[in-house]
Amino acid sequence: MKRIYFVNVDATFSNKVISFLKSKDADYHICYIQSQLSGTLKKKIKEGYDSFIVSGGDGTVNNFINAYMKLPKIQRAKIKFGVLPSGKANDLARELGFSRDLDLADNKIKKERIKALDIIQVNNK
Repeated sequence: MKRIYFVNVDATFSNKVISFLKSKDADYHICYIQSQLSGTLKKKIKEGYDSFIVSGGDGTVNNFINAYMKLPKIQRAKIKFGVLPSGKANDLARELGFSRDLDLADNKIKKERIKALDIIQVNNK
């Protein structure tokens, strides 16, 4: 398993997350333009990454899921993703039981307790 964190620098607590990831010597990618996320995801998959942790708020997670859904079904089946909350509301992360405490959230991610999520399409997204 090869893990990478996608960090939205516009998220409220992104600086805290970047400092945390640097202290853990974790692989991470700064997301400046959300519209480029699809291309970045494909590139990182080609580099051998199969586990993606999205750090941002609900909008960042939504952008990642939209990029994920553009992948072929066989490729999607091999990918895992988690959420490291760093936005304002973090509704999905809260619903999944992720703490705003980065150590607690990251430890939960590392345990890899996989949950299937229903994804719906609204307005072609």
